[in-house]
Amino acid sequence: MLLPALLFPLVTYMADRYLYAPSIGFCWAVTTGLAGAGAWERTLRSPRAPAAGLAVLILLAGFALRTVSYSKIWKDSESLWTFAATKSLDYRVFNNLADVRMQQKRWKDAERLLKRAATVENVTSYQSLGVLYYSLHRYDEALQATDRAIEIQARKRPDPTLEAELHFNRGAIVWLQGQNARAVVEWRRSLSLDPRHAQAREWLKIAGAK
Repeated sequence: MLLPALLFPLVTYMADRYLYAPSIGFCWAVTTGLAGAGAWERTLRSPRAPAAGLAVLILLAGFALRTVSYSKIWKDSESLWTFAATKSLDYRVFNNLADVRMQQKRWKDAERLLKRAATVENVTSYQSLGVLYYSLHRYDEALQATDRAIEIQARKRPDPTLEAELHFNRGAIVWLQGQNARAVVEWRRSLSLDPRHAQAREWLKIAGAK
């Protein structure tokens, strides 16, 4: 049951929980082999015991080698998403790798990855592009990207927390463009969507608004 996941590349990345059910077969094989080895210990006349023990050893050795080879990939987010990007075309892989690059302040790489991810319409790519351009003081582009994220989200199922964050980001951008009144409107909108949004509340105080 695990062979498809081990032998064939996926067109998207998958969380490890998708291997829980297929792993039942592996656990069953190991348990059967150990039971056979126990029977061999009790009686040397069982012809199946040595074969069962050998099968268990082969399975354990194979999975041990596989685990060692993948341990480097799972070392950190950068190695994980860099590897995933070589195996998957899913836009979320590029978004996640771009997030790593932004933390490293590798802006050009992050922008390239986000633009690639944005070929599939999604909120996260444009939201992250807005943050990236904001960090680079490219405020017009930051506003365009954030507006695009808000536009896409408006067509999806309501998500007040995400929408509050997008409007907060929009307020931060227009504030730095000198449009203080518009910033206040955005932060009030953010608080109406998520009353617990601490940053929106803080910036409204800084703006002298209630």
